Amino acid sequence: MKKLPDTTAMVSLDSVGEKTQSRFIGQFKIKRILTNSDYFALERIYAQLLPSRDREVAEDIRLKAAAVAELSVRIIEGPAWWEGSKQGQLMVDSQPLFDLAMICNEEEKKWSQQVADLAKEESNAVLVPESAES
Repeated sequence: MKKLPDTTAMVSLDSVGEKTQSRFIGQFKIKRILTNSDYFALERIYAQLLPSRDREVAEDIRLKAAAVAELSVRIIEGPAWWEGSKQGQLMVDSQPLFDLAMICNEEEKKWSQQVADLAKEESNAVLVPESAES
């Protein structure tokens, strides 16, 4: 049996806000892959941010809500400015949120590729999450 790749990772953000021109830097511990429960939580957070889906909502507001919802679920630990901004909700700038979401998506792609590579190594191999071995 082979172990699945680590589902968490440390990533670095270095982004400049589009409005304040402030530099947002820091290390984040993220979930590289989301569970079903994480997706349910993401959907709940998104619905709290934009409760009425029947009315027209500007595209940029929908994108910001989607980024905040995803990062709220993916980020396990972040720098002080992240916690102090209510996980990005109190920020004036959006670009750091979008940049961080892109970093998380890249990590998910890397994780998926690692799983695919493991599966190719042994076609009959059973991939087991770490928590399942206990």
